[in-house]
Amino acid sequence: MRNIGIPTDQSNEKNHSDADVLFATTTVGASDAVATLQFNHALHRININLKGTIPDDLTIEVKSLANGQISLKDGNATANLSADYVWIKPYRISNESYSLIILPQETQAFCSGEGLIRLTTEGKSASYTFNGNAEKFDAGMQTTLNLTLKTEDSNVDLEFSNQTYWVYGVTAPDFPGKENIYSARPGVKKFEDGLWFRYANETMYPPLLFEEEYLTWKEGSGWFDCNKTFNYYGDGNMRWAAAASNLIHWWLAQNQKYIEAYDKEYGPEYKDLSRPEKYNRMTESNQQHSEVFNFFKSSFDNLGSWDTGGVNWFINGNKKNLIHCSQKNFHGFFSKVFSEDDAVAKGTSDTSKETFNLWFKDAFRYNQAIGFAAYDFAGPNTKSHSMVIWGAEFDAEGNVAYVYICDNNRAEDEPNHASLQRYKVVYEKSNVPEMKGDYAYLTPLDNIDGTPSKARFRFTSLTLVDLRLDLWQKAFPNVK
Repeated sequence: MRNIGIPTDQSNEKNHSDADVLFATTTVGASDAVATLQFNHALHRININLKGTIPDDLTIEVKSLANGQISLKDGNATANLSADYVWIKPYRISNESYSLIILPQETQAFCSGEGLIRLTTEGKSASYTFNGNAEKFDAGMQTTLNLTLKTEDSNVDLEFSNQTYWVYGVTAPDFPGKENIYSARPGVKKFEDGLWFRYANETMYPPLLFEEEYLTWKEGSGWFDCNKTFNYYGDGNMRWAAAASNLIHWWLAQNQKYIEAYDKEYGPEYKDLSRPEKYNRMTESNQQHSEVFNFFKSSFDNLGSWDTGGVNWFINGNKKNLIHCSQKNFHGFFSKVFSEDDAVAKGTSDTSKETFNLWFKDAFRYNQAIGFAAYDFAGPNTKSHSMVIWGAEFDAEGNVAYVYICDNNRAEDEPNHASLQRYKVVYEKSNVPEMKGDYAYLTPLDNIDGTPSKARFRFTSLTLVDLRLDLWQKAFPNVK
C-alpha cells in the first residue's frame, strides 16, 4: 500500500492533471521483450456544469476526503475514513464548466448538512446536497452534476433544476443520454435486465424517424410493471386495476417491516382469503404474473374504474367510485390499522402546469408513488388510460420535462414484457374552452432528425400513493 493525497487546490491545470492517477498491471513472460499495459483511472472525476445567472465573483468548492491509500498490487484506492473532510477547488474548464478528481468514497456524507458543493458570491454561500442514486463515487467513473443558478427573483426551482428523480425505493440507473445507450435492432424484444437502450429505427428501410428509449425491469429494482394478458383475456378494460396493482406492489414492498408486525399482531385478515402479494415479471407462459392484479380481476367486472379508488379499497375496503365489486364483505387487508376514512391514495384532475409540477415534487419530497391517466393514449376514442410513472427528469427551470412510464397494454410487444419507456412532457393551451392556462401533455420523444412529435396526450389525472408511516408508527411504535 502507498499513501495518496489529493490536491485541495485543483484550480490550475497542472494541479488538476497531477491529481489523476492511472494504474496498470500485466504479466510478463521470461522470454517476452515487450509488455502491453492497459491503464485505468484509479480515482473518481466530478464534472460540474452551470446554467442560469452565473456571478462574476462565483467560487466553487467541493467537499471530499483527500487522504487515503492505493494498492500497488491492483490499483485499488481507498479513502482514509478517519481523516477530516476538506473543501477542494475544482479546475475551471470554461465559464460554465468545472472538473476535479477525488478519491473513491461513499456519498452518504454529502446528502445532508454541508452537502457536496459550496458556492460563494458576494460573501454569501449556498450549498448543494447530493441527491443522486449512487451510494459511492466509484473508481474509474465520473459524476456529472448540472446546476442552474438563479437570482432571488427568478422562478427557477434549484431543488429540481436539471435533476432526475426516482420514486422512493426505486434503485435504477439514471438515463445516461441518447448517445450513451445501446442501440438495438428494431424488432428485438429480449434484452439484459436493467438496461437502458434505444431502437435504431434510422437503420430501417425506409428509415423510421421516431425515437424510442426503454429501461428493462430488473429483480429488486423497486418498480413493478403489471400488464394485461397478451390477448386481453378478461382484462381489456382493467387498465385502472393494472395501474393500481403496480402502486400496491410498491406499497407492500416499502411497508414490509410494518406488514410483518401487522401479521404477527392480528394474523390473517380473512379465514378463506389469502392476501395477494407475489409478483413475477410477465412471460409468455406466465401472463397472470401479479397476484394483486389477479385479485382485482376476480373481484371486479371487466369494466373501467379508478386506480386511486382501487389502491384504497385493497388496503382499507373503501369502495368509493368503484363499480361491480363481487367482494361484498371485503373491508381491506389492513383494516385493523386503516379505516375507510384513512386514505392511502389521493387523486386530482387538475393537470395545469402549476398543479402538475407541484404534485410531482410532493411525490419525490414525501416518498410517494405516482399514477396517472392520459387521454386517448391507447388509441383514438379510448379516452383516459391509466398507467404509472416511476421516475422523472426536470428541466433547467425545475419543471417536469421527461417521465418514465409503465404501460399495461400490448405486453406481447413490450421489451422483456416488462420495461419503462421514456416520454416527453410539454405544456400547452388546452383545446377545452373551460380550461385556462397551460396544461401538461404526454408526447413521444423528439424524432431522430430533431423535429418534435406532433402527437399529444393530455394528462387527465394524477394519483399519489403515500406509505402512511404516520398510521403505521402509531400502531407499531417499536418498529424501526
